[in-house]
Amino acid sequence: MAVNSLCLVIWTAIVTSRMNAQPLTDRQKLNISDPIFSELCVRTHNYHRSRVTPPASNMMYMTRDETLAKVAQDWASKCIFSHNPSLQIPYKLHPSFRTVGENIWKGSTALFSVENAIQMWVGESKYYSYQTNQCNGCGHYTQVVWAKSYKVGCASNTCQAGTEIIFVCNYGEAGNVVGRRPYQKGTPCSSCPGKKCLSNLCYGVRESPKEPDSE
Repeated sequence: MAVNSLCLVIWTAIVTSRMNAQPLTDRQKLNISDPIFSELCVRTHNYHRSRVTPPASNMMYMTRDETLAKVAQDWASKCIFSHNPSLQIPYKLHPSFRTVGENIWKGSTALFSVENAIQMWVGESKYYSYQTNQCNGCGHYTQVVWAKSYKVGCASNTCQAGTEIIFVCNYGEAGNVVGRRPYQKGTPCSSCPGKKCLSNLCYGVRESPKEPDSE
């Protein structure tokens, strides 16, 4: 899709194999105000953003955005396994972001956890070449590690009489701009003037990020 020459490549994933996972509790399935769910979504994104190969010189630390979380909640509640058509409309979904990115995961409730869903997206890194900037089915991964996507909001919902989960994350600003690499390689944080650095991620003075897992 294109918005004033910015072409956004947005992808979906469907899970067909079993993995170790802990299903969400009932209160976490669509409750974007649940602090455990929200923190886990942000922390897991930052964990993977801080460990890209080659390393990134301009990778921003992600923080949660309430508006994006509500956008994700609204779309997840519809149980539609395709992208929100309003993503194509400038400033339609967020007053501060002209474009909004989106990743969607769908699978059985027994398979779902936030970590596993995001790991499935990140696992697409094997289909991406930073050197050539060629991507073959890796749009989830490149959105997760898009350096300038510094805000995220996620939600999940049970569908199909409770047998399936749809997990949606929306990003500001949107990633996957055709022709651009997701980040600039180099010494971590070296291309973030005026920013502080924590675990290879740049963040503003007013933000208070938590240290990503060291494992």
